[in-house]
Amino acid sequence: MQITIAGFGNIGHFVYQVFSPIADVTIYDPPKGMGRESDLVDTDFVFICVPTAPLSDGGCDTSIVEKVVSLAFPRKAIICHSTISVGTTERLLNSQNKPIVFVPEYAGESPDHIYRKLDNRNFFVLGGYEPATSYVKELFTNAYTHQPDFFITQPVVAEIVKYMENSFLALKIGFCNEFFDLCEAVGADYETVRDIWLQDHRINESHTTVTQERGYGGSCLPKDVAAICNTARLLGNPLEILEALHTANIRHRSTGTSTSSQMTA
Repeated sequence: MQITIAGFGNIGHFVYQVFSPIADVTIYDPPKGMGRESDLVDTDFVFICVPTAPLSDGGCDTSIVEKVVSLAFPRKAIICHSTISVGTTERLLNSQNKPIVFVPEYAGESPDHIYRKLDNRNFFVLGGYEPATSYVKELFTNAYTHQPDFFITQPVVAEIVKYMENSFLALKIGFCNEFFDLCEAVGADYETVRDIWLQDHRINESHTTVTQERGYGGSCLPKDVAAICNTARLLGNPLEILEALHTANIRHRSTGTSTSSQMTA
């Protein structure tokens, strides 16, 4: 079996680690001088792991994703891990007529991120149509042998799931930063408040630590919150809580001691 990974950044490296034990993996990343366009054709699967940088209005730049899709002709499926604007997969399916499946990837930037250990990944979302989704499910089942659940759904559902996930994690960080400031104002110790609060098992402890960097940073959360807010505004359905979160995070980050990406998904 042959796999080509388009984009050899954080997620591309992770995909290589996951699938290289079970397949012949080629890297296509022209800026790094890796691979050729023909690698996107003579292969069974193409993984798209390229950047989707924020545009000036907060929207998501999908131009590199679209370029890779235009060049790719795999035998089985194009698997898009890059976070893209809601509706992009369906649009590309209609315009390119290729077997594209959007699969949100949750492995964060930190090397000790919970989902970088394969056994911790308990579910996958496959946004696409047959037969491509069956090919992708079989591929992931061979790599993730502990039998995770698979949710096969429409591409737009999978796209929103990814934004909902990252937006909620960002919201959780922002919420805790707000209460950190309140604790500071009244002379309460935030860590003590947090420890007692977390005794309620309805509240998971992830993303509740407030670091010196303050707020959320990295290459995912700020970009994704801005992008889904932009999409919602264009649809005439603004996400007012997330809009306020985005503004609050700018304030939180400005009070931090560095611009570290410590707080990521």
